[in-house]
Amino acid sequence: MAFPKSLFSSKSVVIEMAYKPKITKLLQVAAENDAQTVQGSFHFSFFIFSFLFLEINLSKPLGAEILIEQALYQFKTWCCCEAPRDEITKKVYSAE
Repeated sequence: MAFPKSLFSSKSVVIEMAYKPKITKLLQVAAENDAQTVQGSFHFSFFIFSFLFLEINLSKPLGAEILIEQALYQFKTWCCCEAPRDEITKKVYSAE
C-alpha cells in the first residue's frame, strides 16, 4: 500500500497498532517524512487509557503490551479469575 508523503509532516503523529512487524510500512513512511511515530496503539484514546489504567511496560513494544493486557482482561472476563500474567508475557515475547 502506498501512503502519500503529503499526509505527513513534522507536526504529524502516526499511531500503529500492529505488533508484527514492529515497523510497518506506514510507520516507515511516516518516519521518513519527519512525523512522530508511536508503534502499537489502535487509537489515541486507548493509548492514553493504557497509561492511566493498564500496566503497560514502555520498554517493550507497545502493541505487544496491549495484546497482553487485552488477553488478561478477556481471560478474567470469561473465566472469572486472574490470568497468569508472567506466563502470558513470556509466551508473547518468546514468539518474536
